[in-house]
Amino acid sequence: MKLLQEIIELSAYQPKEGNLLELYDLAKEGISRELAEEKFNKTSSNFRNTYKVLKDRLLDGLLEQRSRHFSLLQKAHFQLLDKYVKARILLALGKKRSGIIIAEEVVRQAEKLGLLIMAYEISLILEKFFAISGHVKFNKYREKLDRITRLLDDENKALRIENRLAFCLKKNRSVDWVYEEIKTLEAIFPTNEQLNFRLRYYAIKNNIYFIQNDTDALELNCEEALAFFEAYPNPFPYVVKFQFLINVIPVYAINKEYDRALSNLETCITIAQHVAGGWNWHIAQLYKATIALYNDDPVLAHQVYSEVQAIRKRFDNPYIEARWKLVHAYLTLFEQQGRISDVPPFRLYRLLNEVAPLSGDSSKSNVFILELLHLLAQEKHRRYLDRTDGIEQYLSRNGKGKENERLRYFLRMMRSISLGAFHTIRVEAHAKKNKARLVKTPYNSNIDMLDTEVVPYELLWELALSLLKK
Repeated sequence: MKLLQEIIELSAYQPKEGNLLELYDLAKEGISRELAEEKFNKTSSNFRNTYKVLKDRLLDGLLEQRSRHFSLLQKAHFQLLDKYVKARILLALGKKRSGIIIAEEVVRQAEKLGLLIMAYEISLILEKFFAISGHVKFNKYREKLDRITRLLDDENKALRIENRLAFCLKKNRSVDWVYEEIKTLEAIFPTNEQLNFRLRYYAIKNNIYFIQNDTDALELNCEEALAFFEAYPNPFPYVVKFQFLINVIPVYAINKEYDRALSNLETCITIAQHVAGGWNWHIAQLYKATIALYNDDPVLAHQVYSEVQAIRKRFDNPYIEARWKLVHAYLTLFEQQGRISDVPPFRLYRLLNEVAPLSGDSSKSNVFILELLHLLAQEKHRRYLDRTDGIEQYLSRNGKGKENERLRYFLRMMRSISLGAFHTIRVEAHAKKNKARLVKTPYNSNIDMLDTEVVPYELLWELALSLLKK
């Protein structure tokens, strides 16, 4: 039923009566298929047939609503796809004169929009027509197909490297192979200025620089990519520019260039404004709140959080929701400190249950740290002692590797609060060694800073001390 529910949100079709309307209303409720079949109160075969008919009619309704949901470029893509289908129909029915005219229009527009597969397929058909008729345009399309084939091969090569790299990063597998593969793309790079090839190339390079923790190279790569796309003569999706504006934000955070980061993010928010409430819009707003926290500006972070909560459209994504809950949880701590006010009510153990979508990734440490800080704020010292007793065991499972150095030092500092019996002077004495190590250890760049330190540990330590007895 989730399938029907998602299509209903975008489709213009709505049944007026009968079984289709009944199933349509059940789908809108968001219930499971098993429960829907039970409520439908018809035979299983009747349910399956109604489901199939409703799904097909809803899909037909997508085309009627495309102007409401898509960007100008997406509309252009769909309009061209529509023209492509019509050209194929005309040629298949033997209407060569009109079919060829429309087909050649499709090729020109597809090349302009970077839709190489469509350009290739129609060019292949045209080459055949002109070959059979002995038309002089045969050579034009033969040469065009040679060029498009080469560009498609380059694009697919880059795409497959990007896909494999993304999989290996997700699964924490070795990526040593990518250094040889990128050399093949570097050889192609000077002679291929196609949008999709360059997008894949720059994205792969970004990932490599993140792996190497080479922030200087990452910043230069993003600047080069943005310069290329700014000068690109044909239209391209806004997310292309968005991606490289966002990717450089962790570098600005590491270098404490917060004004530059906020300037980038304002641009990201502006270009994603037509889909306010969507994934990219939320990501930009989350980064803005995070940069505010890095800059020790909880007032701005609170302002961003409040504005998003007030105006956002429903966006049903557990990761986005969980990350906003983390921001909310940090804001309540700053309210406890007296630095902001009017933060909505917050309950610690509801948070621990609600951020389950983050429990399997590197954000898990944020959840644990928040639990410790809120236990301090609520003066639940016995529970705090119990939780910090297991810190070394926690680190043995979740804090290995050079990328987690800062986490190890910080959590051992939090353990010092227990060792110092919650008295500031004794706590600081116990934490002195790990605090010195933390200060000397730079932030670890991460392709998604929302998954690492949402608030720098140095600031969280000062916050923790403010919650102790003097």
